[in-house]
Amino acid sequence: MLVYVAKHLIFRVILSRQFFEGLVVGLSTMFIYVICTAEDKGVASMPEEKVRNVRINRSDKKFGSDPSVMARRVKDMRTLRPNQSSKMIDSMTEQDIKNGIRALMANVSIVDGLDSESEWLFMALLSEFAERDEKGMMEWVTRECNSMTADSIIVDRLRRKFQKKQPDNRQEFFEKGGELLSSDGRAALAGSMMLNTKDISTEDALFFLGHLSVGRSAISGNMGFADQFDFRTFAGSLVSMVSNIENSQNTLSAIPNNLLTEWVKRDPEEAFEFYQEYLYKKPYSILGNGYPEMIQGYVNSATEEQASSWLNDVLESTDLTDNEYSEVIDKLTRQEFGGVGFNEALLNKSSNRDVLMAEIAGAALRYSDAADRLGKSIQSFTSFDHYLESAMKAILGDSPIYSSEGRLINVLREMGRKEAEIEYVKSIYQEAKEIKLGR
Repeated sequence: MLVYVAKHLIFRVILSRQFFEGLVVGLSTMFIYVICTAEDKGVASMPEEKVRNVRINRSDKKFGSDPSVMARRVKDMRTLRPNQSSKMIDSMTEQDIKNGIRALMANVSIVDGLDSESEWLFMALLSEFAERDEKGMMEWVTRECNSMTADSIIVDRLRRKFQKKQPDNRQEFFEKGGELLSSDGRAALAGSMMLNTKDISTEDALFFLGHLSVGRSAISGNMGFADQFDFRTFAGSLVSMVSNIENSQNTLSAIPNNLLTEWVKRDPEEAFEFYQEYLYKKPYSILGNGYPEMIQGYVNSATEEQASSWLNDVLESTDLTDNEYSEVIDKLTRQEFGGVGFNEALLNKSSNRDVLMAEIAGAALRYSDAADRLGKSIQSFTSFDHYLESAMKAILGDSPIYSSEGRLINVLREMGRKEAEIEYVKSIYQEAKEIKLGR
C-alpha cells in the first residue's frame, strides 16, 4: 500500500508541475528507483534479456506513447530476437509506431545508414504501419522525413510490393505509386521496376527508360525479357541516352547488366553487329554490357565444341582491346565460361596452348591473394620451369596479362621463388623492351 501511495504522489507532483522542474525530476527519479528496486526484488539476478523485457513492459503500462520513453523502448527492442520484437510491434498503437520510427531516425539518417539491428526494427515498424495504412504511411514519411529519406522509404516499399505482386499494368502502378515522390524518387522507382520485372515488354521497358535520370550513381541488375522483346529498339534507345551524357563521370540512374548477354543468346549475329556498329571503341559504354559479357552470354548458350572453336578464333584475332582481352582471360581463370571442362576444350583448340595457359594462370596477378592463386594455377604445368618458359612467350608477345613487371616479380618473391628465377624474369622483360624499341 505504501509503495502505491508513494508512486501515485510522485506522478501527481510531476504532472501538476507545482514544484521547480529540476528538483522534482531529480527527487522523483531517485525515489522511483528506490521503490522499483524494492518492488522488483530479485530482478537484478535475472538474465539480461528478462530484465530488458521487464523494463519494456513497464514502459507500456506506465508511460503509454511518451516519445522520450519510446526512445528508450526502441533501444531495448533493438536487441530482442525478431519474433519477440514482432509481437510487441503488433500490439503497438499507430502513435507508438510513429514515435518508434522518430526515435530511430533521431540520431542517424537513413542515408548515413543504421546498424543492422536498428535497420531491421526500422523496416519492421514501417511495414506494420504500411499494413495498417499504406497511403497514410507514405504521406507521413513525406511530411516527417527529408526528401531523400522519404524517397528511399517509399521506393523500397513500392519495390517490395511490385516484386511480390508483379501487376499486369506496370505503368499505372508506377504512376500511382510515384505521386508522393520527388523527380529523383520517381527515377529511382522507374529503375527499380525496370530491373525487377520478370517478363518485361518492350513498351514497358521503354516507358521506364524514359523516366530515368542522369547522375553520378546507378543501380544495376538483371531484366527479365519477354519472349518477343525487341532488343534492337531498346538497345538503340539506351545507346542514344548514354551517348548524350556530357559528363563522363555521370551515368543513367539504372542500368540492365544482362541486356547484351541475353540478346546474344537469342540472336548472336544481330547482337554482335549492333555492338560493332554502336559500342565498339566508342567514347561511351553501357555499364556491365561490354564485349566480354557478350562473349560470356554466347559461350554459355552454345555447345562446348562450337563455343570453344569460336572463342579461340576471337582470342587469336586482333578484335579485342587489351582491357577486353584481359577481362576474357580473367573469366577463364575464374571458370565462368561454358562449364566444367571448357578451359581444356579451349586450350586444345589453341595454336599456342602454353601461352594461353600462362595467361590464364597470370590473371591471378589481379587479385590480392595473387601468390596463392598463381601457385595453384601453376600446378597445371609440368614444372615451374615450364610455367616460366610459357610466361616468357606471353611477355615477349606483349600480352596485356603480363604488362606489369613489378607485380609479377613481387608475387614470385611472396611465393618464395629463388632469386635466380626472378632475375630470369627480369631479363625477359628487358628483352621485351628491346624488341619494342627495335620495332
